[in-house]
Formats: sequence, structure tokens, C-alpha cells
Amino acid sequence: MGTRSVTTIEGPTGTGTAPLLKIYTQYDGYVEGGLGEELIDFLRGRRVVNGYSMQDKEDRAFNGLGCLAASIVAHLKDGIGNVYIQALDDDYEGSYNYFISEDDGRIFIRMVGHGRVLYNGAVDDFTLDQIAGDED
Repeated sequence: MGTRSVTTIEGPTGTGTAPLLKIYTQYDGYVEGGLGEELIDFLRGRRVVNGYSMQDKEDRAFNGLGCLAASIVAHLKDGIGNVYIQALDDDYEGSYNYFISEDDGRIFIRMVGHGRVLYNGAVDDFTLDQIAGDED
């Protein structure tokens, strides 16, 4: 049986945040050696901009959260199965859940495993030893 996960890209609204996109992953959803590390590796060193220049393209910036969300799907999807777009009103949670947001161009991730927050902070500040021993 796979380790299922849901990744939610959250965007600002007038009253807080709301899901922009949810991605369901059938297997390898755990942090260490799985989806968590893959998301960190993909997002590390990148930022969200509003409009972009050639320098931003070279720096692999995202032109807004919609660009970030589409880029994550493109990165994860490599064939049939495993990665699916999930209905926004579906409240299913996986064994691991990832919430990605941005503030002032910085990308943040909250990692929840088996109902416990494993990490909540900037992608660029994440180290695996911050969650060591917390995964089941």
C-alpha cells in the first residue's frame, strides 16, 4: 500500500488564505526520501514574482502562485497514475499533507505527517534533521 499525500497550494484571499490547487499523490508521500524532499529540492532557492524579467527566468522564479502550482504539477507528473489533481472541495487528507504558500516572494511549506506538524517555515530554511525521528 502506498503512502498517500495531498499537496495544497494556498493563495491569499480578502480574509486569509484559500486553496488554489490540491494535488493527490498515491505513493511515496513521506518526507524523507519521498515527496517532501522532492518538493523542497524543487522549490529551494526560488521565489515568487509579479511579472518577470530574463534574470527571473534564469533564477527559475515563479510568476505568481498559478505559475508555481503549474510548475509543481509539471515537475511531479511523469506518466500515468500516482499524481492527480484533487477537487478543491474534497477534504481528503493523506498520511502526509503539504501546504505551500508565499509571502513577499518567499516560499513557505507546512509539512503535516500523521496529524502532527513536522515543519512550518520557509523552504530555504528547511533541513531534514528538523524532522528527524518524527516520521512514522
